[in-house]
Amino acid sequence: FYWFAYNDSESALYKVNTQTAEITKIADIEGHAQVVAAYAAEPEAADKAPAAAENITADFTGASLSGTISFSIPSLCYDGTALTGNVDYDIYVDGVVRVSGVGKTPGSTVEETVTVAQAGTHEFKVILKNTTGPSPEAAMEKWIGADTPLAVSAVEAKYSDGTVNVTWQAPEGSVHGGYVNAEEITYKVVRQPGDVVVKENTTETSFSETLTSETIKLYSYDVTASFMGNESEMTSSNTVKIGEYVALPFNDTFDTSASFAYYTVIDNNKDGKTWLYDGGQRCAYDNSLSVAQCDDYLILPPVKMNKSDVYKLTFKARNLVYAESFEVLMGSSPEPSAMTSTIIEETQLQAEQVFEKDITVSEDGVKYIAIHHTTQGGGMYLYIDDISIENNTQSAPGQVQNLTVTAGAEGALSADIAFNAPVSRVDGTELDAITKIELYRDTELIHTFESPATGAELTYIDNEAVSGFNTYRAIAYNDYGAGRTAECRAYIGKDAPGNPRNVVFSDLGDNRNKIVWEEAETGKNGGYVEPGSTVFDIYRVISSEPVCIAQDVTTAEYIDEECPVEDGIQTIVYYNVRARNAIGESGDAQSNMLMVGSPYPAPLDESFSNAALSTQPWMVDRFGGETNDAGWSLYRSGSYDMEAQDGDNGFAMFTGNVSGAKSLISSPKIDISGLEKPGLEFYVSLPYLDTDFTAMISVDNGEFTAISETMKGGTTDFEWTQVIIPLEKYAGAGQIRIGLLGEVTGQTGACFVDNLSVRDIFDNDIEISGFTGPNVTTAGNICTYAATVVNCGIKTVSDASIEFLLNGTVVGQDVLPELAAGESTVVEFEYVPAASDNGKELVFSSRLVIEDDNGTNDMSGTVVTVVRSNNYPVPEDLRASVENGNIMLSWTAPDYESGVHAEICDDFESYTTFAISGIGDYTLIDADKSMTYRLGNTDYENATAMMAFQVFDPQKAGIADESFSPKSGKQMLISVAALSGENDDWLITPELAQDCRYVSFYAKSITDRYGLEQFEAWYSTSGTDTDDFTKFETGTQEAPADWTEFAYRLPEGTKYFAIRYVSKDKYALAIDDLSYTPADGDVESLELLGYNVYRDGVRINDDILTDASCADSSDGQNHTYAVTAVYDLGESDFSGEIETGAGGVGSVCQDIRIYAAECVICVDGAAGDVVEIYSLEGRLLYAEKADGNKEIVGMLPGYYIVKAGGMVAKLAVQ
Repeated sequence: FYWFAYNDSESALYKVNTQTAEITKIADIEGHAQVVAAYAAEPEAADKAPAAAENITADFTGASLSGTISFSIPSLCYDGTALTGNVDYDIYVDGVVRVSGVGKTPGSTVEETVTVAQAGTHEFKVILKNTTGPSPEAAMEKWIGADTPLAVSAVEAKYSDGTVNVTWQAPEGSVHGGYVNAEEITYKVVRQPGDVVVKENTTETSFSETLTSETIKLYSYDVTASFMGNESEMTSSNTVKIGEYVALPFNDTFDTSASFAYYTVIDNNKDGKTWLYDGGQRCAYDNSLSVAQCDDYLILPPVKMNKSDVYKLTFKARNLVYAESFEVLMGSSPEPSAMTSTIIEETQLQAEQVFEKDITVSEDGVKYIAIHHTTQGGGMYLYIDDISIENNTQSAPGQVQNLTVTAGAEGALSADIAFNAPVSRVDGTELDAITKIELYRDTELIHTFESPATGAELTYIDNEAVSGFNTYRAIAYNDYGAGRTAECRAYIGKDAPGNPRNVVFSDLGDNRNKIVWEEAETGKNGGYVEPGSTVFDIYRVISSEPVCIAQDVTTAEYIDEECPVEDGIQTIVYYNVRARNAIGESGDAQSNMLMVGSPYPAPLDESFSNAALSTQPWMVDRFGGETNDAGWSLYRSGSYDMEAQDGDNGFAMFTGNVSGAKSLISSPKIDISGLEKPGLEFYVSLPYLDTDFTAMISVDNGEFTAISETMKGGTTDFEWTQVIIPLEKYAGAGQIRIGLLGEVTGQTGACFVDNLSVRDIFDNDIEISGFTGPNVTTAGNICTYAATVVNCGIKTVSDASIEFLLNGTVVGQDVLPELAAGESTVVEFEYVPAASDNGKELVFSSRLVIEDDNGTNDMSGTVVTVVRSNNYPVPEDLRASVENGNIMLSWTAPDYESGVHAEICDDFESYTTFAISGIGDYTLIDADKSMTYRLGNTDYENATAMMAFQVFDPQKAGIADESFSPKSGKQMLISVAALSGENDDWLITPELAQDCRYVSFYAKSITDRYGLEQFEAWYSTSGTDTDDFTKFETGTQEAPADWTEFAYRLPEGTKYFAIRYVSKDKYALAIDDLSYTPADGDVESLELLGYNVYRDGVRINDDILTDASCADSSDGQNHTYAVTAVYDLGESDFSGEIETGAGGVGSVCQDIRIYAAECVICVDGAAGDVVEIYSLEGRLLYAEKADGNKEIVGMLPGYYIVKAGGMVAKLAVQ
């Protein structure tokens, strides 16, 4: 079959042999394309039909519409064999046969004349025929006739001494590759604005004209080229500015970028950031982001000012997020040094504001006004819009008063305008007469009031208003000219609906939600909305993704019947309601937010580990201020000089900077109906003054109410205080939420919360919250096991002790200190493995000895410690009997002559750096099939690739962070977090030797920032498919942030060992110094020197025994015996142990022998007796009557108690 394969760097087509699995690349696919469908095309012709015509050409001279088509008859058939016989042909023009011919021989050339109807692109096609059938078509396209010239280039306009010179370069070629005679191209020049044709039908590539103006005007020129009536695309020149100053009034709304040419922009500090035009928001703006000190000038076009007049400057300014500073200056030239007058003092802008300022000058002349951006650090953007400059003489009329615009009733396209004529001049003196008042709608003069009295009440009905916003301006005149402008804007006509009000949604249960709202009282723009014209669209919002769930709803309520919430997961949901009619639609009106989904059953714990949440979702609400005035966030240890209370590198923190601002962080929904004595526990630190903190509760989505007294800030240093709040008042509640409320009572406030739990809180309750110890050791080393004990109850505990257990048997005990509520202590126990422990898995645990109210938390988890050993063969079939008061021991010599395989430690130094495949004989399985994160900030081979594990050299990756340092050498293996969020990556060893008993390696989390990395150990007794593997009982384990050794005792018959990386959205797991015994490794020969015999773990022979037997005098006490083999390379592990004594448990009968062999327990001489096998905990595992003289029972490796007849023995099965 054919395989279209691709990865992150290439795409290719492969052929795959389905019998041998051999892969052959056929071709690379250009452009890294991903093929999603492919098919095999039908053949274009019969095998013996002619091949396609060859060398097809179309020859048309100049602009002629008649020309010749020529081609060659091929010498081959379609299947590649020789073509014989006569060949006929048809010539198609634009799909129609125009010429046909017959009797041509293979290899001959054909030439025919054809004519097209008009200039344009035409298709010419030739199909050949013989007695078998038609050939594939041979086709071509070509532009015939006169073509259109390409656009001219390099159009440039220059202005000097009253003359504009425009030049351009002639086009080089045609649009379709057709015929254009360059000498016959003519040009048209159009001046903008106004589409004024200033030159046409010229063959020159330049033009000039005389233009003069006292006031500034902007001109540009459009040039087109033509040939035989075919006109090219237009090319525009730059804009030239003519004149000395702008005419007043000057108004710039920045609706297009064209007006920006009036301005002079100066980046005075030359930091590369200065004033620009923003086409999206249609305004001028300056960037202050990451700028230490802004020093940028936006200089308005020059204005000619007279000292007898008053000039009014108006503009709108706004910031984006942070405050911006600016000042307005004026000078006699467009340079910062010339700006000697201050119009507006330096101002700090917090929100959008309209600025108006009257300007007078002491001397007549041309003046330049500059907006100087001066923000010092911490800003973002300053926006300037709607600039206007108008002038009035001091004696001209002032503004009309009380200008109002009332829209026509019920959406009529009319407006009632009313105002009072002015009563004073611009300078404030009494106005004696008015010659006229002009009323404008936008820029159109709609009415003139002739000679009205000062202060007169004037009205006008505009019956030609347009639908939408209309801006009305009134200007009064007297003998001194135009006065100040008054302006009023109003929406006229029928309006789109306004935003719905009071949108509330409630959880009906079973994923059903009800949404209700009220219709807006006014239109979107304050206009009239026709009754009954409004419908509503409903949007459900989950994870910030709105989905329309209903349209054209006519009532003010809706029920969402199937809110999609995953089982066992809570989700924050809210709804947007949007109103709509024929005019338009409103904005979104948002409902309240609620958590939808089944409540999580208590107990629920949240400790904000690594500044992340383990329970989802938590909500943050803010009150009594703006959005940024107060809030809750998660931080890592060390932030704000605070450490996590429970040492897990995370806590929650409230901060606020405005008095009265509050913020509430609230938990998911919790079901406490299963708790006997529900309560809330958390730790709080209140080191800052001006902070109040209160614990809150909400029941069944109700309002949050206080469940604690308000705690005041400044009462503690950076210390944690335990808080326990009984919730028995709410016992049985199926849905509560816990809230933590912070409030600022002064200028700034802050507090910290950690380790929150909703659980049963008993009077007397201590628990083992953690139990740790080494994963691997050697005999003789001191192993320290530590139990962390916490008082989870309300009362102080003083009468408690703790036991430490090995394989279920108590091996140590200690008395606990007195623990007040919330206090904890760490109790350590030391154990030194003996030689008899070699090769064993020691299972340690701890247990509290106390009678308290909660016995479910008195037992710790287990720590399995592997006592490292060798793979030397051990003596077998250890037997014991009593002769003449002596214990007689005998055994079978081990099979050692074939030697043992040597263990290796792979430090991964020999493999290709950054390899993700072909790493020695390891098997790598990328089961998650996900791209991965890049480590560090530099690129390296296979960064982000789909992979299981990678050979990694941090130095070559450009990473200097010590957390990336390998355990040894320069390289290690890493498995990197999957972009999909959940890893499933396997590292499988080469085949292991039959005598490989252990695998060990070092592992670490590259960082604990996202939590510790998780992995599992697996073994297989067959193959390397993931289905072949069985997980070790250690389950899912965590790799600490420091290199830590892990070891595993392999079950009999293990052929492969695997490390499986299973973290969810973490970072990277590192593996180094992997030790195992490979099947194809070196074999070491052994020489048996003899044996050692141990009683109760102590060797009883002084010299090495050379015989496979030994006698020990009996003292009538219980003893445990074991034997080791001594080789030239060292001593083996203990054989199976046997326990002896005088009667009862541990006795030895002369007629019955109990001993262990490989994965079996053997009982000799017990015919007719019941053989019973027990675990060390006393659980009966086997009970059968022995049929013969030798009973063999298969058992897994471990410790057992065996009873047969009058004998009881304790055995270790290897």
